[in-house]
Amino acid sequence: MKKKLLLLFLTLSLTCLAVAAAIPASAETETSEPSRTETPAEERDGQTSAGSAQTDDPAQVKPTPRESGSAGKATVYGRAKITVSADAAIVRISLDARAGSAADAEKSLTEKADEIMDAVHKIDPEAKDTADRVFVYPVWEKDTAMFEASREMAIKCKTPEKAEQICNAGKDAGGHCCNVFYLLEDKKDAYNRALSEAKANAEQKAEVLLGIASAPKSVTEQCVYDYSDCEQKGMIVVEATVRARFSV
Repeated sequence: MKKKLLLLFLTLSLTCLAVAAAIPASAETETSEPSRTETPAEERDGQTSAGSAQTDDPAQVKPTPRESGSAGKATVYGRAKITVSADAAIVRISLDARAGSAADAEKSLTEKADEIMDAVHKIDPEAKDTADRVFVYPVWEKDTAMFEASREMAIKCKTPEKAEQICNAGKDAGGHCCNVFYLLEDKKDAYNRALSEAKANAEQKAEVLLGIASAPKSVTEQCVYDYSDCEQKGMIVVEATVRARFSV
């Protein structure tokens, strides 16, 4: 009887071992608690950023503050160019003289200059020669040492309309290479007019481009200058630039 029970016990043990061996290893994982899948740090950060961006209310996003001192102000540059008549002229006349000595050459040159000024004063009694430099240097003429004196007269006249006559008179009296330069000596009125028009230009720009119809809070002169008009003889061009500040 004991032998039968022992045999039965062994048979049952072997049967249990066989059944246990037949069960797949994956069955253990199926019955275990599911593992948590970790998300890479890069993806996790990206999801966090995207999530916060989606939940932010656009109405709460504040604009970038403007630069200090620029809020409520606008700066506009105005420019103007006007043309006025010259009120003076300088007539440059070159002349030279040659003699056997430096003193004689200079003396001959002075006599020529006096003749030119006599002719000029018949046209404009107030004209003056403002140049006083004389150059004397040795030269050779047919193997003979000579001296030549030269100068450029700068005859200033207050009657620009007579500048061409003065130039012709100088050439007739022995001068050559005559040039006329027109000037604006009394600049005040012309400069003020150019600045005034530049200010008006700034106000016009502010109204058309920015919709500002009010007067500027301040106007600063940037530059104003004049030069001879190369297209119109005897005329002077005056240009001005101003900076105007407006409240907006």
